Amino acid sequence: MLNLRNLNMKTLIILLAVILGIFSVYLIFHFVKTTPELLPVPEEPKIEDIQVLFVQALKTSSGYDVAVRIKNPNELWGVPELEYTLSLLDSKGKLIAKRKGTSFIGPQEEKYLIELMIQVQDSTLSAEVEINNKGWKKFEGYKKPKISVISKHYKPDKIDIVWGVIRNDSPYGFVKIGINVVVFGENQKIIDASRTFVGNVLTKEERYFEIQLAEKLSKISKIEVEPEVNAMEPGNYMKDYGEPSGYEERETEK
Repeated sequence: MLNLRNLNMKTLIILLAVILGIFSVYLIFHFVKTTPELLPVPEEPKIEDIQVLFVQALKTSSGYDVAVRIKNPNELWGVPELEYTLSLLDSKGKLIAKRKGTSFIGPQEEKYLIELMIQVQDSTLSAEVEINNKGWKKFEGYKKPKISVISKHYKPDKIDIVWGVIRNDSPYGFVKIGINVVVFGENQKIIDASRTFVGNVLTKEERYFEIQLAEKLSKISKIEVEPEVNAMEPGNYMKDYGEPSGYEERETEK
């Protein structure tokens, strides 16, 4: 009777061990099958700094004007509120004047920054610009608004004038469209620059502009008229004519 009882106990222990082993194998197999594969986190795309193509100081009877050309090499990233600082230097590289400014630049956009009538006591030899490469935002499906220059004319007079007509060929009306004018002389050197803006321009609407230049000019080789629109700023769209659904902004900032 004792041997039979011991045999039943051994059998029960072996049976429990087998069941525990099978259950352990099941748990291990189930864990391996259901645990997701751990993939490396993709690196965040690198954002390249805004490129400064050139900076030119222009002496006028009212002080100095400065023309800057910048470029955004990024395909999806733009800066709706761009901050920059201009510095005017004398012949020894000493800082004699400084001015802060704001603008914007869209993805893969190239544009002018123009500052007018910077007052200085000394003569200026050169200018520098410092771009604050912050405030980046990611945009999907961004397309630069098409603002066409229909005509441009130069009228020499007591005050030289550049005037013309632009047309808003984009599907949206804009509260503000900036217009930069840059005049080139011999050897493609900038000899004057100015800016103005027109407001509340409907889609397909044409609008007259006129800009007075700082100086009497001679030997003009080329005049550039470059409209600009901050399409990344929702408040720049005329609300009665739709929302900027074509320029989707992701909730991503840098």
